[in-house]
Amino acid sequence: MLEILYSVFIFPLEQVIDWALFTLFKATKSYGVSIILLAFVIQLFMLNITLYFDRRAIIFHSLKDQCDTKIKEFKRVFKGAELQSYIRTLYKQKHFHPIFALFNLGGLALQIPFFIAMIHLVENAEYLQSISFLWIDDLSKPDSITLFDIQIHVLP
Repeated sequence: MLEILYSVFIFPLEQVIDWALFTLFKATKSYGVSIILLAFVIQLFMLNITLYFDRRAIIFHSLKDQCDTKIKEFKRVFKGAELQSYIRTLYKQKHFHPIFALFNLGGLALQIPFFIAMIHLVENAEYLQSISFLWIDDLSKPDSITLFDIQIHVLP
């Protein structure tokens, strides 16, 4: 199952990111700078999507607050099945359902495949092995600085 998800979602995205990284490398002649620029470009791309989901979250929360106010009034008057009936009617009138809260996670859910694809690309790219950048000896491995016999990973 994971292989199918990888083949459908992550692998094509990984190929696009690989092409973009190689294109940036041709322009900058440094894989380290190319990775930084690629991360910046991906964040700019994701910014618009993230802002869209943030606007949706604001709309959801205002609608939820309206419904919660009304439900509090209903709870003072009704109980049991009658209360549930009025709540369902309210939700239908307002075109609201509590599960819509999951849509607020859309921005994060779209960022996860980019993150996984970038990790796969950096770990598996043979051309990044033994390439150093600043204090990082090998761009295909996690960075680390040794202080007092303790390894500290500066970059995520």
